[in-house]
Amino acid sequence: MEQVDELLDKTAHDELKKFVRDQATLNVSFRNLFLSSFVQLNSDESKGFYEKQLKSIFRSAKDRDGFINWSNVSHVDNAVANL
Repeated sequence: MEQVDELLDKTAHDELKKFVRDQATLNVSFRNLFLSSFVQLNSDESKGFYEKQLKSIFRSAKDRDGFINWSNVSHVDNAVANL
């Protein structure tokens, strides 16, 4: 954690914002975690927003047959708990 703190201190605010945007674009799990972690800052809190978030969490956890297998249950649990 010391290395993380050190890098955060040295990294410019705009670089961090770009990193978060890039990761949110590439990584659905990261995007869901980010959105759910800062949901209180989002003025568009609506039932539809939460429906989209849940659908995205479930979609990202499904296997190719459309089922959520036992190894992905913890991913779903963590993501829903954060939401």
